[in-house]
Amino acid sequence: LKLISFSGYKSLNHFMEKKNFRVGVIGAGPAGIAAIGVLLSHNIKDILWIDPAFQGGRMQLYTKVPSNTKVKFFKEYVENVHSFKKYWTIPDKNENPLISYEGLDPEKGCSLSLSLKKLLKLTSNIRKYHSSEVFFEEGTVTSLNFNKGKDLWELTTQKNGEKYEYISKSVILAT
Repeated sequence: LKLISFSGYKSLNHFMEKKNFRVGVIGAGPAGIAAIGVLLSHNIKDILWIDPAFQGGRMQLYTKVPSNTKVKFFKEYVENVHSFKKYWTIPDKNENPLISYEGLDPEKGCSLSLSLKKLLKLTSNIRKYHSSEVFFEEGTVTSLNFNKGKDLWELTTQKNGEKYEYISKSVILAT
């Protein structure tokens, strides 16, 4: 399907009925990644995930900040989400989100840069292992409206001056 421009406006399916997503998740920081993980754990498919860059949200602004959160809690973030369990058993250090915490005292804090590494690996794994359930949309949400008559959310995103339109049954704001 080719996207076509219409007065500077592009839609996902210009010739067909718009794709309805079951859930739209806005934000790809810790809360957005956790939301995606929980949705996948409940076998929810047709997820629209929107973020400008999928680079860990605002976490990248705080990589030099030491955390007073214990290492064990950062690990539990991954270990307690059912759909993430397969990730922490991956032997490849480039994909395993828990490798960053290897050898650290679980009762002490660590740099938030390790948390960012974990988030980026989780995002990459979601893209790799759940591409049929999660649609990644790089862009900024410019409009979010609830259509009471259709009981649906209408979302508009923008990237590089182009606008895209989506519809979702529900929306999670993880910003």
